[in-house]
Amino acid sequence: LYLLMTEELLFDGDESPLHRLEGQDLLLTGNRMPPRTGHEADVLRPCDLALLPPQARDELASLLNACEDLGCWPGMLLYALVALLPKSLDAERPISVLPFLVRVWGRARNTPIREWKAEYAGFWDTAISRSSSLRVAMRRALVAECHVSKGLDCALALLDVKSFFCNMNLTKLFAA
Repeated sequence: LYLLMTEELLFDGDESPLHRLEGQDLLLTGNRMPPRTGHEADVLRPCDLALLPPQARDELASLLNACEDLGCWPGMLLYALVALLPKSLDAERPISVLPFLVRVWGRARNTPIREWKAEYAGFWDTAISRSSSLRVAMRRALVAECHVSKGLDCALALLDVKSFFCNMNLTKLFAA
């Protein structure tokens, strides 16, 4: 979403609608995160931000700002630990624990991105608050029918993948 927010169509290209992160932003964000959050390979916790000197927090903020400017993360932050939580006697649910800096960045940007989504997302968009998959499917089917009625070619595939990962054999997937 950050990349969408920085497109020239949404602002003049000279200035991002998001403020530059500062060390104080990271400290406040860390204070708002649950203290018993899961550990990734970096073994960092939210309280660790408070232990850093202000200059170190500013350097971390500069790193996160550079990642935003480039639109990508350093390679070491692209990995996530995956844990399989028991869902039932015969099923597991995979969850991923992101590196701490990625989680801090996500928390720091959560409010402005949520505000931006509320302003720009249409009711037909997927993955927005209070939008059901049925509503999205009906809207897309209507658009497809409108195209056909105008003599235009159209293809539409609607898949219900709600339980997709629950039905996937992870042993076979990892062996492939």
